[in-house]
Amino acid sequence: MFYIPFILNVLFSIICAYFALFKTRYIVENFIPFPEIIVQLVGVGLILFSGFIIWALMSKHKLIWGTIVTFLDGLWVIITLLLAIILGDYLGVSGVELILIINLVVGTLGILQFFALLLRIQHPDQNSDFDVLLKGNYDIESSIQDFWDCLAKLEDIHKFAPAVKQSIIISGDGGIGTKRQCSDGKSAVWTEEVYDWKEGKSIALRFDPDVEGFPFPFKKMNGGWILSSEQRGKNQVCIWFEMKCKNKVTKLLLPFIGAVWLWSFGRVVKNMDRYA
Repeated sequence: MFYIPFILNVLFSIICAYFALFKTRYIVENFIPFPEIIVQLVGVGLILFSGFIIWALMSKHKLIWGTIVTFLDGLWVIITLLLAIILGDYLGVSGVELILIINLVVGTLGILQFFALLLRIQHPDQNSDFDVLLKGNYDIESSIQDFWDCLAKLEDIHKFAPAVKQSIIISGDGGIGTKRQCSDGKSAVWTEEVYDWKEGKSIALRFDPDVEGFPFPFKKMNGGWILSSEQRGKNQVCIWFEMKCKNKVTKLLLPFIGAVWLWSFGRVVKNMDRYA
């Protein structure tokens, strides 16, 4: 189900590209009275966009790139609608109608893609207290042990995460029950307590949403790290979060929130990998 709206987007983009590249004169004479080279450039752009969607579907980070694809669809709709409004007299009725029809299709596909992204991050356990499960998998060059040695120093996370300006241990000395407090150097403060610790393999933390300054729009939130070796020879880090949203608005924004988080944690993993 996740792939269907994106594949339809590829097919529609290729169809539009075909007309822009091989039926250029017909388009210019009957719908869009722009120079032919502009229409053809749009066609080339659509071919590249189709390739980008296919690459996004093959990527390990489908949430990140799928969200970007959906955002670009929305941007297309906004820009072309503005052009239709501004250049309405120049385009004529047929030109405006063509833009509206294309945008109806693109907008519909964008909405379907958005809901596919929402379903992808829905928590798989229907009996869970959490609404959402986010996962990001990242390859690392360092050994599992070296990366673990870096990860296990909980107080050092600020050295690798640009958004964290301060991180301290407020209780415990490593292992289950250890509490870490982080801040962004301004007003945001959050506390994490380790509730699962498998030496050399994984860490799971529970966030405290009642701490003053808690910056995340969730009622409940857990997160963790899992280290593993794949058969293809690459070591891998999986970062996961499970959250219960405060309201429906937050839930609707989750594909964008999740994409930003997973992208930013990719940078964190790279920084830790270099250090390890």
